[in-house]
Amino acid sequence: LHDQVEKAKKAYHLAARTLEQTKGQLDIYERDAMTTSDALKKMKDKLSKAETECDKTRDKYRDRLARG
Repeated sequence: LHDQVEKAKKAYHLAARTLEQTKGQLDIYERDAMTTSDALKKMKDKLSKAETECDKTRDKYRDRLARG
């Protein structure tokens, strides 16, 4: 059970880190006048996926903690 909690914790922290990096990239893209609308849309899609993944892994981690 401890291994499952640790695995869920690592997955959550990785997803959270990815989310923060993607937010930073999007901020840079939005401030860059050379960014195309297509590139901006792709980055927003990437951010949306990162948010979803972060939420899923956080819920899974909390569930594992509650059972442990």
